[in-house]
Amino acid sequence: MPERNPTPDQALHAIAGRWQTSGEVVGEPGTTVVGTDTYEVLVGGHFLVHHVDVTVGDGPVRAIEIIGEPDPAGGYLARSFDSDGNAELMHLTIDERGVFHFAGGGDIATAAQPAGTSTARVRSTLTVAEDRRSMRALWERSEDGIAWAPWMDIAFRNDSAESSTDTVPAPHPELRRLEPLIGTWRCDDRTEDTTLFGSGVPVTSADRFSWLDGGYFLVQSYETAFGDEPPQQGINYWYYDAGTGTFRIIFFSNNGPFTENGNRYQGRVGDSTLTFVGPARFQYALDEDGLVAVNPDGTISVVWSIRADAGEWEPWMVNTFTRVD
Repeated sequence: MPERNPTPDQALHAIAGRWQTSGEVVGEPGTTVVGTDTYEVLVGGHFLVHHVDVTVGDGPVRAIEIIGEPDPAGGYLARSFDSDGNAELMHLTIDERGVFHFAGGGDIATAAQPAGTSTARVRSTLTVAEDRRSMRALWERSEDGIAWAPWMDIAFRNDSAESSTDTVPAPHPELRRLEPLIGTWRCDDRTEDTTLFGSGVPVTSADRFSWLDGGYFLVQSYETAFGDEPPQQGINYWYYDAGTGTFRIIFFSNNGPFTENGNRYQGRVGDSTLTFVGPARFQYALDEDGLVAVNPDGTISVVWSIRADAGEWEPWMVNTFTRVD
C-alpha cells in the first residue's frame, strides 16, 4: 500500500476550476470535443475530483475522476469511471514547470479512439497558462508502445476566472520546490570560525514548516541557540513573487523590531541551488525534479554564509536537519 500524502501537493491545485472544453481528434475530420471539465479540490487538499461532461463527435461522455492517490512508482494515480461502465487508470507526474504529464494504457478515452486500429499506450501533457485562465492538453497515442503519433488537441478556457475580478489565482507552481521542507526538524551542529563572529560555537535549532491555509505562504517557526547565548525565536513567511521571478521571505524575531532592509530575504534558483540573500546567505541544493533536495538518510542540509569585512561571502555553518515528526 502506498503511504498517505502527509501534506497536500499545491501543484495539483493549479487546474482547479470549471473549464469550457473544445478541441478535436487529430486525423478524424468532424470529430470534435466540446463540453466542460470541472476540477474540484477535495476538502483537505490531497485530492482533485474531476467531472467530465463533453461530447466526442456525436457521443456524450460523462465521467468522474479522482486524482491524487500516491503512485508507488512516483507521482500520482488518476482513477476515472464513466457512464458506460468503464474504469480507467492513468499515472500523473508534475514537472518543475508545473506541467502535468499523464500516461495510460490503450483503454483510455475509447470514445475518441480511431476506428480500425489498436492502441497500446496513450500520454498527454497539460500546460496551464501563466494567468490560469486557459490550459492546453496535447494527447498522443501509440500502437506499439514505441512510436507515438498526435491524437487529440484540447483547449480549456476558465470562464469564471475571466468574468470575475474577485477570482483568486492558484498558488504558483514554483512553491512546489519547498514541499520537502514540510514538517518538524532539528539540527545540532557547530558554526565555523569567522572574522565577524570569531571562534565557532555549537548551534542547535528546532524548526517547523507548514503551509498557511490556501497554500500561498510557507510558515516557518524556529528556536535557535548559538553557544551560551539566549535562544533566538522567530517566524518566517515564505512566498513566491511571480512579478520578479523570485522567492521572498519576511521574518520576525525576538532579536529586535522589524526593518524593511533587515528582515527580508530574496531567493533565486540557479545551478541546481535555491539561494536566499538577506542579512546572511543560505542555500539549499535542488534534486532532479527541482525540489529542495533530501539527503539519502532523510536529512536536509542548509549551507550558510556571512559577509566578511571586505564584503565577500565567508562560510559560516552547515545545518543538517533531521525530521522529528
